[in-house]
Amino acid sequence: EGIELLKATPGIELVLMDIMMPVMDGYQATQEIRKLAPFKSLPILAVTAKAMPGEREKTFQLGFTDYVAKPIQNEQLLSAIQRHLPSPTPESLGGGDPLKARNRKVENEI
Repeated sequence: EGIELLKATPGIELVLMDIMMPVMDGYQATQEIRKLAPFKSLPILAVTAKAMPGEREKTFQLGFTDYVAKPIQNEQLLSAIQRHLPSPTPESLGGGDPLKARNRKVENEI
């Protein structure tokens, strides 16, 4: 379902991918996403409780952009997201209008 949603939702700039999911794990889902031309460079951050030696390297080999171990530290997650999101432009912030920017931020948090 997630891959279909990704294809149907323009403007997604980053994916947080849990490794341990039912049906299709995060490794397989990421490999399927990477096969789709529009998403070859989409930042995909692995979110996993599997913090074993070699796990980080495995995620990079399988197409993830970054890795965040559970339990998630807010600062670590925000840092990883900031590293991989494009810098905001006035247009992405509502054309420079502070009210539009605030409304867009609220809409994205919902």
